[in-house]
Amino acid sequence: MFQPGNQPQPEFSPTNLIISVDSNVGKNPLKKAIEDYHAEILYDYNIIPSMAIKIPADKNIEEAIEYFKKVEGVNGIERDGLFIHVNHSK
Repeated sequence: MFQPGNQPQPEFSPTNLIISVDSNVGKNPLKKAIEDYHAEILYDYNIIPSMAIKIPADKNIEEAIEYFKKVEGVNGIERDGLFIHVNHSK
């Protein structure tokens, strides 16, 4: 993605993940893992069985993905994409 001035920007947040769980298992194992990992819940989605989290500053995103892959019920992990708003009205 590019912002005005053609400065390359990261396409994904370096600290945020969206984690989906099996609705039959529920979110409790994930919530426990988030607490144990000292991550922060940014958003608990109600329509879909997913949560957006922010990993601690002392962890990197790859480590976090590997950690959360092992949590009971987790069936999907994606890096949170960055949205760049462009205002064309002046």
